Amino acid sequence: MKLKEVLMLVLFMVSVFLSAFFLPQLPGNLSVYLGLFSFEISKFLGISIFSFLCLLLLIIYWYSKSYGLFNIGFSVIQKSLESLVIFLMLLFIYFQILLVFWNTRLNFTYAHILAPIFSSLFFVFSLFLSWAREYNPFGLWTPWSVKSDEVWKKTHVVGTKFFKLLSLFSFLWVFFPGYFVYFVFLPFMVVIIGLLIFSYKEYSRKAVS
Repeated sequence: MKLKEVLMLVLFMVSVFLSAFFLPQLPGNLSVYLGLFSFEISKFLGISIFSFLCLLLLIIYWYSKSYGLFNIGFSVIQKSLESLVIFLMLLFIYFQILLVFWNTRLNFTYAHILAPIFSSLFFVFSLFLSWAREYNPFGLWTPWSVKSDEVWKKTHVVGTKFFKLLSLFSFLWVFFPGYFVYFVFLPFMVVIIGLLIFSYKEYSRKAVS
């Protein structure tokens, strides 16, 4: 069994443990806070749904591995599937803990909800870029990447790394709720501009050589 597969099982067990540990301590109904609105749900469903989602991810992963669900020539997708499952499990556990905090009246802000969402979007986009490396017309279209297959591939390799770093950096907004511009917006703009510059320089270097 691979290390990542062991980690998936560990994360699933962590989620189940959190459900079992906090279930007796929570009130009969839980308030689910989604930023713009909130609603109530039974405590069993509210605290356990994240464990069910983690289990669903495990089932999808093992099914795809056993029956070749993604065995369609996209080797990069196969390699990225494990990382995506682990990332989503961590996200579910995060929201599971957040639900407990909300229902124990611990204060948190919009950043605690939105930061992991932005982080998730950037991470998923980084996986998308790694998949799009070999396949037009989807990906990072710049005036220079579309003119050269080599520049296209290199731009996507660098873009994958940049967006993974951006995913980690944007999550820091959780700890500094008042600084969305500095932890999400400006870093995102820096990555976009940086990729444009990289694409231009790679194309210029290729043209000179």
